[in-house]
Amino acid sequence: MEELNTKNYGLQLYKRFLLHVIIAWLTFNIGDWIVHFYNVIFGLAYTVNKDGSPVSAADRFINNNINQPLCLWILLLAFLAEVNYLFIFKRRSLLWFVLSSIVLAKVGSGVSMLFQKHPAYIPSLAQFY
Repeated sequence: MEELNTKNYGLQLYKRFLLHVIIAWLTFNIGDWIVHFYNVIFGLAYTVNKDGSPVSAADRFINNNINQPLCLWILLLAFLAEVNYLFIFKRRSLLWFVLSSIVLAKVGSGVSMLFQKHPAYIPSLAQFY
């Protein structure tokens, strides 16, 4: 009986994890496409290739999902959300959940910076003295 509950619980955890990943991936890509098409249609600033031609939505999709580590970042965030839900939300008070969410968000963003190929800003050590 105990093994059945453990397997069932693990399956539910896995399903929630996959649902988080799929929703986050779809939300990011659809949002990126909407912003891109809005910028192109209204002639706002958007990314162009070296030859001056605009970057297509397909190019943006390939860049976000193959060249950049978007999938790894989404997997990390979904994993941290599930861990937070399982170990904090179900067992502790709301204050602990909020605090752990903040800490895990900082950890997730710090780890995601390790995967960036060209970070926009890297502070030098001299600025901290």
